[in-house]
Amino acid sequence: MTLKEKITNILPQISLLGGLPEKDIEIIIDIFSEKKFSKGDVLIHEDTPPDYCYILLSGEIEISLNNKELLIIDDAGAIFGLAGPIGIQNDLFTITALADLETLRISTAELCKLSQSSPEIFGMLMFNIARDLARGLKMSKEVISTLTKV
Repeated sequence: MTLKEKITNILPQISLLGGLPEKDIEIIIDIFSEKKFSKGDVLIHEDTPPDYCYILLSGEIEISLNNKELLIIDDAGAIFGLAGPIGIQNDLFTITALADLETLRISTAELCKLSQSSPEIFGMLMFNIARDLARGLKMSKEVISTLTKV
């Protein structure tokens, strides 16, 4: 299955691409790369400079902070690793593969290039990323609330 077919199959689950016309999605597909990870691989280390944002195609990841598990995600289309590249800061969490993973990724450099070559598409992506980060804040509040009750 080609990368385009994989993206098309889970397109309704990828909030990052929400509201984008098909012609713009075609442009964005060109900046995605596919990356597979094995169980136990660390995709992102907290407090390190970011390289990529990821979209989960299949598998399961653990999000942790200071070596403490916060959340496990196995939803195809889930996005992670956004805060670092967008905030131009070190990654906030450690992301570890709990099973073999198949991901799509966009490099920070490619996002910067897109801002120059296609500012309208970049603007829509930033809007979608802002929405996903807001959802992440809400989820963080729920996790913190759970941890403080223990």
